[in-house]
Amino acid sequence: MYLNKIGECSFVVGYDVQVYGGYAYVTNNDGVMVVDVSNPSNPKVASEILTEQAPFTVSVSGGNCYVGYSSGTFFISNISDPINPQTEFFPSGGSGVPTKIDVVGTFVFVSYRDVGFRIFNFTSTDLDLLYFYSDSGGESLAIQDDMLYFGNPNSGIKVFKISAISSPVYVRTVSTSTSVWDMHIHDNLMYVGRHGAGIRIYSLSNPSNPSLLRSLIEDDGGEAQGVVADDDFLYVADNYGVEAYNISNPSSPIEIAEVTNGIGAAHDLDIDNDYVYVALGGGLMILELSDTKSPYFPRYFYYVIPIGIVVLGGVIFLVIKLRKRKNL
Repeated sequence: MYLNKIGECSFVVGYDVQVYGGYAYVTNNDGVMVVDVSNPSNPKVASEILTEQAPFTVSVSGGNCYVGYSSGTFFISNISDPINPQTEFFPSGGSGVPTKIDVVGTFVFVSYRDVGFRIFNFTSTDLDLLYFYSDSGGESLAIQDDMLYFGNPNSGIKVFKISAISSPVYVRTVSTSTSVWDMHIHDNLMYVGRHGAGIRIYSLSNPSNPSLLRSLIEDDGGEAQGVVADDDFLYVADNYGVEAYNISNPSSPIEIAEVTNGIGAAHDLDIDNDYVYVALGGGLMILELSDTKSPYFPRYFYYVIPIGIVVLGGVIFLVIKLRKRKNL
């Protein structure tokens, strides 16, 4: 199959992306670019949430956009009108660099590089710290039901039971042998991107004890900076491009498509309505998985064609007119 490029929206860089309500929220060096993707072949920047620093993680939930950047500070903006987002809250989340935000109801779960993770309760006026787990690292986390899975690049995946949200209970550590970089849960399966070491797929049939189904080492270096999956396919972003895997049998995934042309430093991705949204060096790229390969023409190409036709028509008209004068 093929990962066809459908559209792109150019800005300097994209670090993290989440698609919500017809818009893609992409972090970059200045904040969050809010991109209208209602027409995937012609995405347009609708607005921008300025954060003064480069945020590396974004999460959208319940009409709010949660952004964390290097000083540990949060921006929480109301996006009921994505064209005119309003910053509601600008609190400090504590020391450390936020690397992943997950929101469930009013609870905000945040992993921090070299610090651990924290759990907050957000109201319209307060961001209350409920729990702080100190650790040597923290690149990602994922929530499912009353379980929290915390990715420490040094030790693996730490499993916590969060039935009592303010007092999580540590259950066990699942060794991943090397760096956990991104985690995604879909349909009782957990997909783990390991920076420099490929992908691992775990079954969560026993949520307290994830069991390894398959470990994949990519042939291009195994960066695996972003992973996301649906019922049928797993998509992986790395510094070399984007790969798609058939996961109809999660124990035996098969790589079915890869795109590298025009992709520099793919940092993260999300999926929505059969499209794959990639945050990368250069901004946002939109891909579609298909069994046929289609050419991609940048947006400007659609302006070049009609302008070229008009210019060519003008030239032909002038040539004909000059020939008539010559004959006379």
